[in-house]
Amino acid sequence: MLMVLGVFMFSFASAALTDNIVAYYPFEGDLTDSVNSYDGTNSGTTNSSGIIGSGRSFDGISDFITVSDTADLDFGTGDFSINLWVVDNDKGSNIIHKAKPTASWDGWLIRTHGSLGTVNPTFSGSGIITGTTNIESASTFYMITWVRSSGVNKLYVDSVQEGSNVSNSLNLDSIYDLFIGKDQGFGEYHDGKIDELGLWKGKALSQSEITELYNSGAGITYPFGSPTSNPIVVLLTPTNNSKQTSSIINFTANISVSEGFNHTNQTITIWHANQTIFYSDTLTEDYNLTVIPEWSVSGFELGMDYTWNVLAYGNDSLNTYATNNFTFTASVFSEDSVTFENSVLETSNKQFNLTINSTGVSEISSLFWYNGTSYGAVTIDLGDGNYKAVRSIDIPLQNSVGNKSFHWQFDFILTNSNSLQQNSTVYSQEVNRTFFTLCNATFTTPFIDFTSRDAENPFPVINISFKSAWTWYVDGGTGSIFRNLSYEDVTETASNFQFCGSPNATFIANADIEMDADGFAQNYYYLVDSSLSNDVENINLYLLNDTLATPTTLLVRDKFQNLIEGMLIHVQLYDVGTNTFYTIGMARTNENGEDNFYLNWFDSLYKFILIQDGTTILETNVTKVFETPKIFELPDVTTYSFDKFNDFEFTLSFDELIKTFSLTYVKPSGEVEEGCLRVTKRTSLSDTEICLTCSSSASATLFCDISSAGNGTFIASFYATGSWFLIDWIDKVIGESFSEGINDLLNQDDAAFYTIILIGIVMSMFLFNPVLGIIGALLGLLAAGALGFTVLTYGLYLGIVIIGGVIIWILKR
Repeated sequence: MLMVLGVFMFSFASAALTDNIVAYYPFEGDLTDSVNSYDGTNSGTTNSSGIIGSGRSFDGISDFITVSDTADLDFGTGDFSINLWVVDNDKGSNIIHKAKPTASWDGWLIRTHGSLGTVNPTFSGSGIITGTTNIESASTFYMITWVRSSGVNKLYVDSVQEGSNVSNSLNLDSIYDLFIGKDQGFGEYHDGKIDELGLWKGKALSQSEITELYNSGAGITYPFGSPTSNPIVVLLTPTNNSKQTSSIINFTANISVSEGFNHTNQTITIWHANQTIFYSDTLTEDYNLTVIPEWSVSGFELGMDYTWNVLAYGNDSLNTYATNNFTFTASVFSEDSVTFENSVLETSNKQFNLTINSTGVSEISSLFWYNGTSYGAVTIDLGDGNYKAVRSIDIPLQNSVGNKSFHWQFDFILTNSNSLQQNSTVYSQEVNRTFFTLCNATFTTPFIDFTSRDAENPFPVINISFKSAWTWYVDGGTGSIFRNLSYEDVTETASNFQFCGSPNATFIANADIEMDADGFAQNYYYLVDSSLSNDVENINLYLLNDTLATPTTLLVRDKFQNLIEGMLIHVQLYDVGTNTFYTIGMARTNENGEDNFYLNWFDSLYKFILIQDGTTILETNVTKVFETPKIFELPDVTTYSFDKFNDFEFTLSFDELIKTFSLTYVKPSGEVEEGCLRVTKRTSLSDTEICLTCSSSASATLFCDISSAGNGTFIASFYATGSWFLIDWIDKVIGESFSEGINDLLNQDDAAFYTIILIGIVMSMFLFNPVLGIIGALLGLLAAGALGFTVLTYGLYLGIVIIGGVIIWILKR
């Protein structure tokens, strides 16, 4: 209550503020100038609450105030000052402008930066001063002061200087009107509030005068009253919204009065977050002019928030608090630097880094919170009490341009074994939408252009029925966050379909496209992880006439007769006359390893390209088709099997150069007892463990170096135990075993021949006894597997042993 009453009751201590003031607009319900009657003309602004009393509200669309030009508002090349209080709801606002009523930078302008939200005064498009404080806030008034003194231009925000420009001394005898809340030349408007606007010609406000304006709230009726003994309090340290890591915190404030008046004592009060008093102390010495008292306070509880202010007493029992309370956190860590992109696109993958310093801790783990969702973060020990928290995420979807807030949550284990959880500063990032749709009046930049044609030379254009289902995300994203689109046109009145994207970025698109037309066979086309941008991609879609189309089953299997699901087959027509291949459609195998496709039997030449996970597995020779099914048998391929288990995020990779497995895992919920990387070396007889590295952290990076383990087949397994003691794992086979290599050098007939010969040799050594003969056959088969004449799995060998045991049991009977 004392703080609020002090601001309303206070009157200025320096009559010099009235010197050379040419206009002052308190905006107390009207647009009256309190100095020279240079009253404003309203265009849509409304009365609202101000920093003191009333202020003016601007909608950012069409609201502004006009003040007709007068010589008093033409600053020339001399000193001047502009001071006002602003609430800025939107980065990029133009606050006050005096220039041509056309698209021109002539004159002067105070605005906020479109991406940083900082204040930018500027002369004629040059001499820009860039502030450092982001003033964008829907509820907070900031005091903006622009001063030119002897050719030096200075910008102040909340009485603190944030920039200067010494090179600009332009003549500002502008003959144009003054616009408040609007950039007249470019038609950009202020979204927020403006209050207590003052303009001085021939006077450069001093630092002390600016400080007085700030601490008084600048809301006193002009001409600012008479000097009194009321002190002025400016809080210094600890700074507002800071983190304090010292066990003893020093508090300082600047207290001043006008000459000839004294203040008698000053009281510091520190409150808990629940408004109860934590500490209070009064210094009782008498001072005049200026003093900076200091209090040293200890006993703060780590992780707790505190608020503080100083009450200064003057003679005649007048007293004053600082205008605003300061807050701080008694923190176990301080923030050194944060790295992230200020403006990003949804679905893109971006990294966020925060470097902190923390002492007195034995273990740190972290979570990254973005827009209310938590992600496990990796915390790296940099040494000397420095740590870096790192997390990359796919940016979530945004329905319009808007801000997403994020912060880190740290869990500390202190050296005294106590635990503490504490959050970092909350940061903000601008997120922009992506668009991908059929081109229209709004979206005119084609990313992809489809044209439908007859599949027989000369490929004339035909109208078709077009159906499509799309997903897309920004290049660099992982695809975990994506947008989708469904579009169809079944009228058969169009042969061209253009799809446009925005903004100008590269999208990774996936699409299933179905085409049909009267008199033609249905066909399909697929986009799989295709890069699309404003460098338009032209694609022809082909349909085969019903009179030529024969349904054909395309069947894909491997050499072991296993049916292959999810194989993408590009069907290409070979045109002899032009010696050109045309992709006339695509097929994608189902769980039975097959798909149907319409082909022109006997007459047309085709080539088939089989692609799996973006890799070409098989490309056939040019051939005619005259039977169904058309069978494709795959060559040997290295298969990596991944089983992503619930609620874990991880990557498992192998570096061929340094022969090292690396596993990075994150358990977002934090419910993990232990995560382990185990690497084993497999031979024909057994598995040998090479590494077993574990961590009890919710996120970790584990390594295993196999460079000294020799050649062979190595299997890396990741397993973790969670809160329910469930075990999951992932296997990845790297390398090739000795026995598999020998087997691959032999064809199947040779391998079988050598296997039979070896079994016969070993078995012949035991033929004097039938039972021993069976054992000899088993030993011969094992030797054939060890030497590489055949490849035996553990399951197959176990089955043979069981059959041999049954035979031995029968012989013994």
